[in-house]
Amino acid sequence: MLSVTPPLIDPGRRSQRHVGFPKSVCTSVNECMCHGIPDSRQLRSGDIINIDVTVYLDGYHGDTSRTFFCGEVSEGFKQLVQRNAWRKE
Repeated sequence: MLSVTPPLIDPGRRSQRHVGFPKSVCTSVNECMCHGIPDSRQLRSGDIINIDVTVYLDGYHGDTSRTFFCGEVSEGFKQLVQRNAWRKE
């Protein structure tokens, strides 16, 4: 059975199963697709990192992300990221 939160038009309302997320900034490195939890590892040349920032403020929800190359990245990885980017450069 599908469970739906009745007043979905209530700004800022969370779903019934929302349990929170431990960070407001996610850092997804290399094969971690999304929502990576920041840790103390150092980035190396050739790494690919996606930084995802989420903010809840005064009933509004903002979410943005951007992928960066660290140092020299192979041409294949550059093409993979560029083909899957929402924003074309």
